[in-house]
Amino acid sequence: MLHYIHKQTITLNKERIMKRVSNKKVAQAWALGQMASNHGDTFRTNGYKLYSYNALIGITLPDNSKVLFEYTSQGGFFLSMTTSTKHISPARNVATMVVTPEIKESLMRVHNIK
Repeated sequence: MLHYIHKQTITLNKERIMKRVSNKKVAQAWALGQMASNHGDTFRTNGYKLYSYNALIGITLPDNSKVLFEYTSQGGFFLSMTTSTKHISPARNVATMVVTPEIKESLMRVHNIK
């Protein structure tokens, strides 16, 4: 059973607390290793992985570097206008590096990220 209290979801069994925040704050939470989700739950992070809708657009390497995958038309891997402008944009400001999505699988395999 969930109770909703002023932009914050709290589970009664103390599983987790996830704040509902702006897209900019979701990106900042990812940078800080904290959980956050935007109001529509379309941009979210568990502190380690960053998602736009259900697409993984960012990961955290073992050294805590934040890697953002360039899912934009300029990068050649367009997913949606929302992903490109509303999600990639604020995440770019906090990412350690921005790379092509072509290397996502090999980067995750090398660093044993599941």
